[in-house]
Amino acid sequence: MDNEQNVNNNGTSNGVAIAGMVVGIVSIPFMAVPILPVALGIVGIILGIVGVNKSKVLPEWKGKGFGIAGIITGSIGTVLGLIYTIMWIVLIIAAKAIVDEAGNELNKYNSYKNVNVTVKYSAVTEYENTTTTLLDTTYKA
Repeated sequence: MDNEQNVNNNGTSNGVAIAGMVVGIVSIPFMAVPILPVALGIVGIILGIVGVNKSKVLPEWKGKGFGIAGIITGSIGTVLGLIYTIMWIVLIIAAKAIVDEAGNELNKYNSYKNVNVTVKYSAVTEYENTTTTLLDTTYKA
């Protein structure tokens, strides 16, 4: 029995590979936050690669699977984070354009509001007397 335990537990855990997997997994839930998942995903990929290389060079270090999981989850977090970051940038640019256009329309409205239109009453017929436009602000029947 002691011999079986030595065979199963004769290696050292690969902390770098485990850290790469954990950081890669953490990058995925934060994908909707701009920039953060990209940074976490890149760190997860780097730690995963270092962990896989360490497990290849030093056979007593286990954790090649953890390193591969760190590379995969870090890649997923990075790609999703980039997509969401680009979406945030486009959303901010579109919102700024909409706000600017609304401000321009408001300025146009305010400039129309200050226009005074006078109508010569002697030249107005009965039909024209009953119709008005939005700009006839000083019109009196």
